[in-house]
Amino acid sequence: MTSHEIEKLIYDTLYYRRIDPNRQCLQVNLARLELERQSAEVLPQIEYVLRTVVAKAPPPARRRIVFASGDEDWFEETPFPGLSDLLGAYMRIGSKHDVARVVGFLRRDHFKTGYWLGAVMLF
Repeated sequence: MTSHEIEKLIYDTLYYRRIDPNRQCLQVNLARLELERQSAEVLPQIEYVLRTVVAKAPPPARRRIVFASGDEDWFEETPFPGLSDLLGAYMRIGSKHDVARVVGFLRRDHFKTGYWLGAVMLF
């Protein structure tokens, strides 16, 4: 794949753009599956997107939901519905090819605050 195609694949994963049109529920991020089949050459491109797009995003908006029963709850609107998929693909590729790189990248200080912190806490 060309660098441009890899970049598109990364953004398709991050924004959850590719799903199976024949499935009604339990959707799978098809871009993630394709991304996971790539080699270690994609790691720097994924890191770039995580560093320049995700890490610099403002914290997600919190919204209150009031149910008909009167109960209420809060949820966060994420601008990155496929972030956990992108992180999962990054870690899966990295675990096969360069564990030290992935661990070092995820430990960097600029990923310890804001939007990024909530995403990393998933793992």
